[in-house]
Amino acid sequence: MSLVAVRLMQEQDEERNMSCKRSAWLWTIWLWTILCVALIWAGEGSNASGQNMPEKIMIDKGTYNTDMYEGVQFDHGRHAMDLSIACKVCHHEWKQNESKVPGKCSDCHAGKGGEGISLRDAYMNKCRGCHSNLKLEGKPAGPTRCDGCHPRKKPAK
Repeated sequence: MSLVAVRLMQEQDEERNMSCKRSAWLWTIWLWTILCVALIWAGEGSNASGQNMPEKIMIDKGTYNTDMYEGVQFDHGRHAMDLSIACKVCHHEWKQNESKVPGKCSDCHAGKGGEGISLRDAYMNKCRGCHSNLKLEGKPAGPTRCDGCHPRKKPAK
């Protein structure tokens, strides 16, 4: 083989390599663009970003006040924003097309004697149920024992 033929083959190989690199680079950009758009789109309805929501919610009103335990100081901001838990996980009956703001749990879950699941049981199923499931999956989770969320009442003197 002549030196010219070898050099010509090398140049063709280099062109092919450059073409492959350009193609791979374009595919990478295209895939990252799709991923970013998907994450932004998914984030639109996934948490309360941009909504005027309470940071902390005191859950008591007779729901949990017992002789032993106080109500629960629920960190709504941590669950919605920091942990990116979708609003619909807890506000499961919320129809976003009908109302911009989800209702309170007590709007649907009546006290004892009302229709459907009681407010206390709704909280216990959602909150403790979610924490228990996360623990079973080996993921970081919130408390599952009563006194993990409910401070014990101080004995009356």
